[in-house]
Amino acid sequence: MLDWLWELPALTNASRLLKLLTNGWEVSDIFTVSDGLPFTPLISGDAAGENSSSAYDVPNQVVGPACTHLTNPGNPSQYINLACYSFPVPANLLGNAGRNSLIGPGLVELDFSLHRSIRVRLFSDAARFEVRAEVFNLTNRSNFEPPLPNNPLYNNKGAPLAIAGLITSTATTSRQIQVALRLSW
Repeated sequence: MLDWLWELPALTNASRLLKLLTNGWEVSDIFTVSDGLPFTPLISGDAAGENSSSAYDVPNQVVGPACTHLTNPGNPSQYINLACYSFPVPANLLGNAGRNSLIGPGLVELDFSLHRSIRVRLFSDAARFEVRAEVFNLTNRSNFEPPLPNNPLYNNKGAPLAIAGLITSTATTSRQIQVALRLSW
């Protein structure tokens, strides 16, 4: 995360009105970048026959030219590269895919703020009028959550699931803008 606050330079050789409109503004920024959350590809149901209701059986991870990446970044419809996995053979119902072997989409977000505080001597010497504009997720980037509800790739019989790897939620909101005026005395 990187954040900063900068007071914009003041105009010195300008008319009184222009100075009133332009001087005293501050700009601030918060820039956040992070890796995605790790998660595990699963087989739904009780494929190992242990009378368990939780899906903890994992598929086999296969090696091949189509498996240089285990995920399809930028594809929320099929984030997990399904060509890299197969259902384990019945004699070995626990596959070789490692725990937390997949990494979810990362997060990149830029929040921006512009504000100014103006002294207003009409009410008291301490009176201030503040103008503030804030933009959250300025770049309007879609930051997706990992496909945790859809990380099972196969049912317990070995049939591929249609929703495997589907991302259904975002980690941040879309661009949000708010403007505020405040008078304090």
